[in-house]
Amino acid sequence: MFKLLIVDDEYWFRQGIKSIVDWEKYEIEIVGEASDGEEALQKIEKLAPDIVFTDIRMPICSGLELARRARDKGSRAKFVILTGYQEFEYAKEAANIGVSSFLTKPASLESVIEVIEKIKGEILEERGTDRRLTEYDNSLKEKVLSLLLHNKAIVSPVLKNYCDDFLLSLTNCQFVVFLISTNGLEEVRNRLEGIFEGDRNYMGSCLGTEYVIGIQRFHSGASTAHVRSSLKSFFSRFCEVCRQENGLESFTSISSIFHMNSDISLGLSQCMTVKRFHFLYENEEVMFYDDIAAISDETLIPAIYDKSMMETMLREEDTMGIRHLFINLSDEIRNNPIYSCDVVLGLYRNIAMDIVQMRSAFCGDITDIQATFEKITEADRLSVLSNHIEEYAISTIQILHDIKMQKSLSPVNKAIYYIEQNYKSDITLQSVSDFVGLAPAYFSRLFKQEVGKSFIQFVMEKRVELAKSLLLNSDMKIYEICNEVGYNDTRYFIKMFKSTAGMTPAQFKRSQYRKSVIDE
Repeated sequence: MFKLLIVDDEYWFRQGIKSIVDWEKYEIEIVGEASDGEEALQKIEKLAPDIVFTDIRMPICSGLELARRARDKGSRAKFVILTGYQEFEYAKEAANIGVSSFLTKPASLESVIEVIEKIKGEILEERGTDRRLTEYDNSLKEKVLSLLLHNKAIVSPVLKNYCDDFLLSLTNCQFVVFLISTNGLEEVRNRLEGIFEGDRNYMGSCLGTEYVIGIQRFHSGASTAHVRSSLKSFFSRFCEVCRQENGLESFTSISSIFHMNSDISLGLSQCMTVKRFHFLYENEEVMFYDDIAAISDETLIPAIYDKSMMETMLREEDTMGIRHLFINLSDEIRNNPIYSCDVVLGLYRNIAMDIVQMRSAFCGDITDIQATFEKITEADRLSVLSNHIEEYAISTIQILHDIKMQKSLSPVNKAIYYIEQNYKSDITLQSVSDFVGLAPAYFSRLFKQEVGKSFIQFVMEKRVELAKSLLLNSDMKIYEICNEVGYNDTRYFIKMFKSTAGMTPAQFKRSQYRKSVIDE
């Protein structure tokens, strides 16, 4: 849409211009009107119209003076001067101050439409030119910034001129390099460009497909405390707005304060170091290199954890103890920012390896070790890493518990436990007999003696019981339920269901529905 402001001291004429054209048809929105030049100038500043229709003669400020003053204030609006026939020659002077067109009063519908179509074309052409210039400038900026950040020689004359101009602006001042990692690269970049448009103290671009990188300049007299406070305040607010308005997560790494152009590449290196620490301090949205520069790989985490402690907790099935261990570790790391990422990662990987070794020794089970270590490797937050390892430890406790339960059960109870855990599989008398370590014939007699029904009948009833639950509590189709409870043949499943429940699955579902309606 194009925005139009109508300026005339005669109310009837303003109303006439508003009603003479179906403005919406021509993608034009009337954003306001004014009765004199001073009022119009205020509305031009406030509303930023694309087109201004103004009378040439008005009290306080003429239409020509309005156009001149608006231009002086930076307005790019297209002015259409409205004038009487006898003032036609005088109106031609408007061309000297960039007025686009003029209309003689009274203006006909055809003449107004002709003028607005012409002006719309001019505006669209200018917007296209502006867009191309912006894209070209961004391209130069991106190339220069990349070369500066990586401390590479600049050979191209065009890039060198652009670079020299920017480096000259860094002389006798101080600056920082910042890096924003985000899940909305283009949105963050565009928002920053909008904020810093025309600001010579800022240069920014995208770095690869993951980061927005920038250089922010400050006056040489600004104190370190002032620079840090300004940056912290701005980027904290920036991250908050991105999160609230766009649902984007972002983290800003900020270098030390530099005074030499040659330090630009060092600034990038510092930002990448800071970025790694977001792994540990995930609730922070802005971090400075100077705050983590003194952290050493030599600083070890206190003995909150040791291998024998983990072994005891696993053997004793101490789930709460394991949860408290990981909570205490996370609290120690977050509350005392003195540990490097490598030290923390090393500790957690050692814990994971200890659990793997114990799981293998206790249970002989390391089937999911690859999947577990893939999760650990891919974790991008300390909390995610901690949760993966904690859950692996707790799943080990569950396996140990199951093994203990199996050892303490009688052969028949052991078989029932096996059936309940594996009813989806192809359970046979032979497979269960092998599991409990008895001959099939002996196991079959023992099972019927203790349970009161045959092994086959028990398995069938167990599956039908589970099928009933799924029929009542899910939207699954009958063939899906058939597969879910361990049958591959839907017809056979329906036959087994009917022989046990006295009706087909569909009849059962309908009967239960009618019963629930009656009960209500």
